[in-house]
Amino acid sequence: MKHLCILDLDNTLIYASGGENLPAIVLLHYSGYTIYERPHARDLVKKCQENGDTIIFTTAIREYAERVCQKLELEPLKIYAREDCEVVNFRYVKSVPDHYFDQYDTITIIDDMPEVWDRKSHEKCRLIGVSPFMGNDDDELLQVMNRHLL
Repeated sequence: MKHLCILDLDNTLIYASGGENLPAIVLLHYSGYTIYERPHARDLVKKCQENGDTIIFTTAIREYAERVCQKLELEPLKIYAREDCEVVNFRYVKSVPDHYFDQYDTITIIDDMPEVWDRKSHEKCRLIGVSPFMGNDDDELLQVMNRHLL
């Protein structure tokens, strides 16, 4: 059984701040921002990669996503970024490319904003919404791993 895990970055695995000093682990500095790592982000990434293939789908720019993935030691099959999103009513909309539905038995999406995914992705994938990470100490990703048997 082939499984694909699609992960969002901002507010799901990381948090970018322009000036706050937060208790979270600093992952990197990028373009004037401090990027913080969410607790258990690496554990979730490792679990996803052990169970199948992983891709990143973010509304951020590709260069930023590549740097974050490198620092998280995440080697996704592919990175989808802002230019891969559709713009509908001035909002970015994410959509799982159709060819993945033929390649995988199950597709799981983990995102703090499930509403940015199109109807097809909601209907054909297991979409797990997580509370947004804002640099605080939380165990949301640990709960996701335990609840959803990733």
